[in-house]
Amino acid sequence: MESEAIATAESTVLAGAYTESDVKKQIQLIQKIMRDSMQENTHYGTIPGTNNKNVLLKAGAEKLAFVFRLYGDSHITQTDLGNGHREYSVRTEIKQIGTDVVVGVGEGSASTMETKYRWRYAKRVCPECKMETIGKSKPEYGGGWYCNQRAGGCGAKFRSEDPAITGQQLGKIENPDIADTYNTALKIAKKRSLIDGILLATAASDIFTQDLDDEDIRGETEEEAKKKATENATAANTEALKAALTNEAQVKVLFDSLGENGYTAEHLKKAMKDRYGKGATKDLTQAEILELRALVLRRDLIQNETQNETKQDASRPSELTPEEKAEYGITEDHDERAAIQGEAGADALTGTRARGGRKGRQNGAQGR
Repeated sequence: MESEAIATAESTVLAGAYTESDVKKQIQLIQKIMRDSMQENTHYGTIPGTNNKNVLLKAGAEKLAFVFRLYGDSHITQTDLGNGHREYSVRTEIKQIGTDVVVGVGEGSASTMETKYRWRYAKRVCPECKMETIGKSKPEYGGGWYCNQRAGGCGAKFRSEDPAITGQQLGKIENPDIADTYNTALKIAKKRSLIDGILLATAASDIFTQDLDDEDIRGETEEEAKKKATENATAANTEALKAALTNEAQVKVLFDSLGENGYTAEHLKKAMKDRYGKGATKDLTQAEILELRALVLRRDLIQNETQNETKQDASRPSELTPEEKAEYGITEDHDERAAIQGEAGADALTGTRARGGRKGRQNGAQGR
């Protein structure tokens, strides 16, 4: 009698169960959808260092919901955490379209206390234009602080001890605009809950997991990408300015060496035109400046001409040998380093010369 009752109960429980064949078909269907209709880093991603374990993303969960005719019915609970912070807890019932039968339940939460919402990394901000473009001037250039125009700043200058600059809080600080993250945190909680429910309802946890968010899989967020691009542009402009200042110093040394070796500016101009097709020193690369100076020092700048009644040594070749290049500090990477100058380097060099020209004219006027 007891054995008959147990058998009857088992039959009742198994009456609505899937067969082994049904389970295999569902797994094969999900795998086919993943292979034919999903894109990596859009519908799913992988966790580095875990043998390419697949993570289901929001777009992938929505696609599975469409295939199996499911939808999510979310219930949201908000908890205030103090100091403007909030936590959202979401319970999502996964229901069958047409019958509204609940086939799974997912849960998820998100809080503005999470690191990516709570903290910001503050840099010095210009008091005038509010841009994070403040730089420190070197003592030889007057010291103090300046707002870098090449990085999008306004060009304002500040004293070294100006409290508007030195009094700023830097590094890891509380997000002063935490309310801006409320909607983002809510959406994240809903997404986490939906994915959790879809994985349960479709029994896809053996194919996918839910260990990371979409932005963790894809890498940096749009805001972070913009910030990195700005930082890279600032670094490139800084290097360009350094290169320009380096070129300016090298050009000065080049000009100083002309008279000492029997040459004039006209000789240099002709050599630049003949060798490189350039008419201004601001257009020369570092390698070209160094090469010209080396030719001046060995008195081989201009062929078949005399300098101060002294003929060139005809036995010397017009091009520098590798040994001579090494002696004068010319390396193959000079051209590569010079390539970063771009317009910024040329502008900086031209601006410096313009200032020098104005100063000379002013001194001349005072003398008169």
